[in-house]
Amino acid sequence: MHGKGTNEHVRPRRRQASLLAGALGLGMVSFGAMSVVNAVSASAFSPLPTLGYTISGAPSAVTGLSAAVTPNTQGSTGNYTVQFTTPLALSVSANKAGASYLRLAEGDAATGSYNHVVSAVSGSGVGVVDPSTGYTFYATVGNGFLTVGAAESNLASAEAAPLVVYLGGTGSVHAGDTLMLTFAAINPAPGSYTFYASTSSSPGWQGSAGAVAIAAGSGAMAVTASSYGLGTGASYQMSSIAVPATIAAGTTTIELQACTNTGAPPPNTCSVTAGGTGGTGGVTFSSNLASYQVVDTTTNAILGVTAVTSISPATSTKGGVLLQVSVPSGITAGNELSLSAVGVNPASNESDYFVADVAGVFHYAGPAFFGGTVSALSLSLSSNAAGSSSTYDVSFNVGASGALAPGGSITVEGPTGTVFAAATGATVTDNTTGATQVLSGLVPSTTKSAGDTLTLVTNITVADNNTLTIQVYNVQNPPAGTYGGSSGLSVWTTSDPTPAYAPSYVIGSVATGTGPSVSVSPNTAGALATYTIGTFKAAATLVGGVDTIEVLGPAGTELPASATLSDSTTSTGTQTMAALQGAGSNDVRYRLASTVQAGDLLTLTMPGTVNPSGGNYNLYLGADTEATNTTAAGAQGLAATSSAPATTTTTTTVPPTTTTAPPRPAIDPLSARVVVSKNLAGLKLHCTGAYCHGSIRLWYDNILLAQNGYALSVGGTGTFYLSLNTRAMNVLEHANGHALVAGETVFVNGGYTARRLVTLVAPAPTRPAISALTGGRTRVSVGSVGLRLRCASARCRGTILLWSHNILLARSGYGLSAGGSGTFYLNLNSRAMHLLASLKGVLASGQTIFVDGGSTVRRGLTLVG
Repeated sequence: MHGKGTNEHVRPRRRQASLLAGALGLGMVSFGAMSVVNAVSASAFSPLPTLGYTISGAPSAVTGLSAAVTPNTQGSTGNYTVQFTTPLALSVSANKAGASYLRLAEGDAATGSYNHVVSAVSGSGVGVVDPSTGYTFYATVGNGFLTVGAAESNLASAEAAPLVVYLGGTGSVHAGDTLMLTFAAINPAPGSYTFYASTSSSPGWQGSAGAVAIAAGSGAMAVTASSYGLGTGASYQMSSIAVPATIAAGTTTIELQACTNTGAPPPNTCSVTAGGTGGTGGVTFSSNLASYQVVDTTTNAILGVTAVTSISPATSTKGGVLLQVSVPSGITAGNELSLSAVGVNPASNESDYFVADVAGVFHYAGPAFFGGTVSALSLSLSSNAAGSSSTYDVSFNVGASGALAPGGSITVEGPTGTVFAAATGATVTDNTTGATQVLSGLVPSTTKSAGDTLTLVTNITVADNNTLTIQVYNVQNPPAGTYGGSSGLSVWTTSDPTPAYAPSYVIGSVATGTGPSVSVSPNTAGALATYTIGTFKAAATLVGGVDTIEVLGPAGTELPASATLSDSTTSTGTQTMAALQGAGSNDVRYRLASTVQAGDLLTLTMPGTVNPSGGNYNLYLGADTEATNTTAAGAQGLAATSSAPATTTTTTTVPPTTTTAPPRPAIDPLSARVVVSKNLAGLKLHCTGAYCHGSIRLWYDNILLAQNGYALSVGGTGTFYLSLNTRAMNVLEHANGHALVAGETVFVNGGYTARRLVTLVAPAPTRPAISALTGGRTRVSVGSVGLRLRCASARCRGTILLWSHNILLARSGYGLSAGGSGTFYLNLNSRAMHLLASLKGVLASGQTIFVDGGSTVRRGLTLVG
């Protein structure tokens, strides 16, 4: 099957892959839009996993380091996520002197300088989570568990003063656990930044697999509301309002309107008026002066609002208001304003544009959607045992107006008997952008029963329609039963205030199992060792000269050319077997020299085995092949047994005793849909019964896509990242809709193998973003005007429109490569030239730039003839 030197991966076998959807069967508990696959009783043809064993010699550095940020524009506050696996256990302590620490640095390869990001970490600190154990902690400078170093010129000196995070609080971090760190920092100058991490137990620096890219910043007019609930009070923020013409010192009037969205923004079919009856939207604006603030964000000057009146002669401020604004020293054309207002949201569902008339030019943003609830709500529990401690994994889409600004909240209410009081922490992840936040120190409240409600306040920015996942660690399950609808789990947010209910779920019990032990002597990495596997049994007759026994070990193991099989059921049962295939690799098949009867208890000894690198491992056995574990005749081959080997008996009467079998590990695969990022697929597992360790494999149509080891403490939940090979990425990218339904096989030492189907999704393509660079007074030359654009993220192409007072002045197409900028000339039509002449060569205008596959950008300017 494999020759020496090809043992880095286990080659897929046709029968094994076909069993994913066939004879093995999947034990599933339905969760509506999501399904959880639980460990099930072994089928007649399951591979036989052994109990775990340890090879000493852990790596001196962390592994699997990855980093990401959103948003990634220069000068923005980025939400950073850094993950890595620790090879050694780390100490957690409420006393800093007794706590292990993590060190983080980053460097810009282009400039050779370091720590521009970590030296700019915000005062909110760094969140740490170990999903395997549920440990969470927030380290800050204020609580003494965080130190922040300055920028350095090289990584060697950065070792003395990087970002240092001590593991405070209570909990545990085991060897092989994956840690996630989240923090907010001001993004540095554009460039590619590689992150480095180490720990007090593994001091060697490890670099991230890919660099974090910071792009040049760009502004765009926008509107946000503090709440989108129907009939609720809210504050509204309209930003990046470009001033089209210089406003002299004194007073000016700004007309603010809410206009019902009829499919197109103003000034097309959306009804707004200047000095008329106001907008058609249902927003009722405040009549209080203190409810408004206007700021020239270019100069940071605050412009006082001295009067607020309704637009129409009536006293109602529904739909819009006129604001009289004091301008102390004038506003230069091209400066940008922000406008905040307070009001009451519409009483029924609607979407509104917010429109501000500044110096005779309409500026608009939106639409903002009022009302609604989260959708596509799904729930996954790491354990479905009544009263047990479980990780709650909740995913949902926020609504069309469900955007959350920092300080927004998500509330989860469990059914009666659910207890969040012992929860050790939580994570909130925006799956659309990748932004993640760790939360600790959770404070539950009471709705139906003690501690059944939890509100998570986030510091990440979530856009409309984004998908969120929250994980809450160590939640106590309610009593056994089926929960759904209004008596089940519900979720709402500050922007989607109407509760949504998760599909029905069942609280029940979890299966367990057994397996043969493995003894390794000596167990040091790279040593020539003797492996002894026992005890297991022949579940069917194994025919000498015909049947084989396959042993599959971890990558780096070299199995010998011969092995000894001892049959303790018969006195003549010891035989030497020669390798039929795979000697010197981690996957070998030994042919039986003599027949073994069904039910015989067996031990396998393999002297001369070369140990892999340090770590926790297990082996897999099978008759003929471990993948099918069946004899050549098609009968079941090898099976686990808890029966002791036969011994000599006497006539002595012994009092009856009761022996309780030790708990056995059971693994649950929890991931139903995974977005592949930088060829990494994160698969979530949960462990019950006893300490779980083993390996994960991803398959598709007889192709092995990826494999990796894992380790979880009992009751723990963790995400383990598998690196998809080149062939796998090619299959995924060419799959229909860039989505691939693969088979996930999870082996657990001493427990039953678990399988489920998981949908792999290729990452969404980068969307183009266009910036309008021309504003203020712009000269018309020989009937044409040049507008300068900049393109970010991906290639930009589309159309530029130039407007004034509902009149189309000019139109042109454009195209720019990612990162490029250019000037595009628009020829003014005859009507535009007539207007310009009639207004004595000064015409307030607005430019609208459409970009294929991206967001439309608008900016005001003044044409000067």
